[in-house]
Amino acid sequence: MDLRVPRALPAGSILLRGARLITMNGDDVIERGDILVIRNRIAGIGATGTLTPPAGTTVLDVTGKTIIPGIVDAHYHGHYAGQEIFPVDKWQYLADLAYGVTTGREVSAPTRDTIAQADMVETGDMIGPRIYGSGWPLFSAAEGGSNHAVSIPTAEDALRHVRRLKRNGVTYLKQYLQPRREQRQWLQQAAVAEGVMITAEGGGLKVQTTLMLDGFTGFEHGIPVAPIYNDLIQLLVRSGIVYTPTFVAGYAKPGSMDYFYATRDVHGDARASRFMPHDLLDRLTTTRTIVADDQYLFRAAARGAEAVRKAGGRVAVGGHGNHPGLGPHWELWSFVEGGMAPLEALRAATAGGAELLGIQKDVGTLQPGRVADLIILNADPLSDIHRTTDVFRVMKNGRVFDPDELAKRIRQ
Repeated sequence: MDLRVPRALPAGSILLRGARLITMNGDDVIERGDILVIRNRIAGIGATGTLTPPAGTTVLDVTGKTIIPGIVDAHYHGHYAGQEIFPVDKWQYLADLAYGVTTGREVSAPTRDTIAQADMVETGDMIGPRIYGSGWPLFSAAEGGSNHAVSIPTAEDALRHVRRLKRNGVTYLKQYLQPRREQRQWLQQAAVAEGVMITAEGGGLKVQTTLMLDGFTGFEHGIPVAPIYNDLIQLLVRSGIVYTPTFVAGYAKPGSMDYFYATRDVHGDARASRFMPHDLLDRLTTTRTIVADDQYLFRAAARGAEAVRKAGGRVAVGGHGNHPGLGPHWELWSFVEGGMAPLEALRAATAGGAELLGIQKDVGTLQPGRVADLIILNADPLSDIHRTTDVFRVMKNGRVFDPDELAKRIRQ
């Protein structure tokens, strides 16, 4: 069967006028600037009054607000609930989009759900971030159970599995704790031969070290030791891997998600509480473990990520799907808790994820020719990183979304 449906693209043009523009193009910040969007691409960007919009352009006055690129969630989970049931409106998608997640890198989920729903977003049949997915990981028998485990006794078997997933439309592959190093190497070599990227479940420092040495394009979750020293930092930098530590759901426990549940009134947040089903929201937010502030280990892990960045490495933000919408913001706030400057944390949340996916020529920065993915914030996150959740509007693929209108689509 060969079914082809056109992508949904907006018509016309829109001028965003008068905002502070944090472009992620180097350290360039335009204090009072305009962005011209034609259809779904940025056609021009510059100081206010320097652009010439076409006749009939819609003008949105955003004076006093701040615009950043859309967030690229580099460790996304949004396709496990309701397998093979496709809702008209998916609350996880709506929550993420309302908080500025315009792209998600789905690193483990049912193949059919991930690929089909990603296509439905592209055609306009669902509202949500654009999704790049691995489908089901290549589980070992010990980790994946009988339903989704794969047998890899030879290099030929590895190639067969890679080709199978590639035919299904995955963007990249995820190796999940195959027990022998040669099995992981066979999968990496097959991925190279087929021209697809391959990431892996972290699996601890020893396995992570072999992944860096063996040419994997990524590994998921953080390095489970702190502090990390220069030998490991240099190996990670020279491997070319974009480091996605996911402090919100990583080895450093208590983690940053525990911290933000304990220190933020998520249940009482008027916007955040409108997206998540209330039974789940109650379960996550109404009981808390009391932890002394100096016992939260994610800050030590975040200092390691900052050391990698300062040494020339690349880092990205992954929200892990535990709390759609807020999770990626908590992750980028965690980078700042570990000593990273707000501008660099924002870069990890935008350009870093785009580089990990290899789509940096399309998303991750505010530049002419880029896809029009951006967040209009009510206040400046460079002076207070927690302002990233104070979202006025989100533009994804040239279409403007009001977070409160997205919330109205939720059926509790």
